[in-house]
Amino acid sequence: MKIVQVEDFVHPDTGYQINILSKYLKSLGNEVTIITSEMDKIPEALTSFFGHEHIEQRDAEYEKNYGVKIIRLPLKAFVSGRAVFKRGLLKAIKSCNPDILYVHGNDTFTGMWALLNRKKFGCPLIMDSHMLEMASKNK
Repeated sequence: MKIVQVEDFVHPDTGYQINILSKYLKSLGNEVTIITSEMDKIPEALTSFFGHEHIEQRDAEYEKNYGVKIIRLPLKAFVSGRAVFKRGLLKAIKSCNPDILYVHGNDTFTGMWALLNRKKFGCPLIMDSHMLEMASKNK
């Protein structure tokens, strides 16, 4: 099964949900691709711990080690902790020909865009929210 995941920010060296989930989905025999943002416009608060130097090499190592491809798309901006992609996200998704589209962050601009455009993908759309900090403060 071809699974495409879309996430505003992905760093291949972290232990975020998408990094771990992608490895397991691949180990179950699926073809997994992550579509995410370029690193140039990501705030330093997100990149300072792991850095963003040599990100192409780090992405290539992640793909080599786990068989998960990372595609980075250009951003218009990163606003209020959320990515605003330039045109091309729909084309990138469709070029992967997914059986399932998994958009992380149903509360993001990207998530709302995906929900509004769900009929254009040609596959089921799965969404989630990673707002653990917000959820723990706003029970």
